[in-house]
Amino acid sequence: MSGGRKIAILQTAFLGDTLLSIPLAKALLEHEVANDSLLLICRKGLGDFFQALGLFDRVLEVEKGEAGSYDRAMNELETWWAYASSRVLVSPHESPRSRVWAARLKLRSVVKSGSGRDCHVHTVGYRSEPFGIFSMMYSQAVTRPMALPEAMRQLALLQADCFVTSDLWRERLRSFALDQADGRAGVGSDGKLMEVPDWASMKLSRFSGRGRDAKRIAMAPGSVWKTKQWTTEGFSAVAGAALLRGFSVDLVGTKDERGLCEEIVSQIGGQIGGQIAEPHGGDVSTRVRNLAGELSLLETTEVLARASQAFVNDSGAMHLAALAETPIVSFFGPTVLDFGYRPWSNSAFVLEPEEKLACRPCGKHGGQSCPIGTHECMKSIRPERAISHLLS
Repeated sequence: MSGGRKIAILQTAFLGDTLLSIPLAKALLEHEVANDSLLLICRKGLGDFFQALGLFDRVLEVEKGEAGSYDRAMNELETWWAYASSRVLVSPHESPRSRVWAARLKLRSVVKSGSGRDCHVHTVGYRSEPFGIFSMMYSQAVTRPMALPEAMRQLALLQADCFVTSDLWRERLRSFALDQADGRAGVGSDGKLMEVPDWASMKLSRFSGRGRDAKRIAMAPGSVWKTKQWTTEGFSAVAGAALLRGFSVDLVGTKDERGLCEEIVSQIGGQIGGQIAEPHGGDVSTRVRNLAGELSLLETTEVLARASQAFVNDSGAMHLAALAETPIVSFFGPTVLDFGYRPWSNSAFVLEPEEKLACRPCGKHGGQSCPIGTHECMKSIRPERAISHLLS
């Protein structure tokens, strides 16, 4: 068992936010710890996927609302790094539960160290505003730079004094902020997505250089939040246009989204009469695959990695496509780029309503139903705009 330094990342958010922790994990492995010395604590259901990425020695899962899972994770973490020369917990997740968990871990380490064992844990998280009460739960609290995109907000935690490269990260983030100028959250002052620097990228060798099918696109029409879903008519129109140009179409999603994907497949057939005109010939069903509910997260990412393009909502699938280095066309309706959750990719287009809507944004995550009953933010994104981004 390694006796060097060990670091754990506490990130129990949804899939998308946890994927945006990959640059943080890569930075820690490059500058701070050995390959067998990084652990992730994540939401139940994500563990196998993140373990398979090859970044983490161990991945522990916790289940929201199940206190015992948090206790078990703490015990397993303490066993994992029991013989480490030093221990650091980094928490990019801001929920009260995560803050309290980090405080409990730190308190337990103090009590155990008082009995003569070296069990000290240094915890790092975000400074809370405006009163800073929660900041005291960490050994060191770092300001969360809300003007930067989420991946860089997480990298900002590396400015803590316990990291040997803290000065490097201060300079890198300062430089990016200067380049962003009057823009915000990774969008430049010209309104375009800024380039993702190599030192902040999500790229992994597992997906780099994968052979792509130049005549295949992927679609992920679902989202945990219903209002973040672009219209089925929009997705089916893009799929139909792709089929008429000789593309094949893969639809991916969860088991709960299979019906949504089936509806899109049905609409495609209605739009183009069930048959593809020459020279491409053949029944629609031979070149459209509904894979929703059939694949693991890793298998879904591999499907995205083989596609020439991915048409997605502002969802976890968008971030999977970025991880797969697949060119992205993404639809933002109830949420806005200012929130910081842009596709973390240098090959991405974001389509939003062309006209300013007074109701937008309607919430940090979107919702299960439109607050004013119109869903205008998504309905106003015309299919023709997405079709114009289809690669020839």
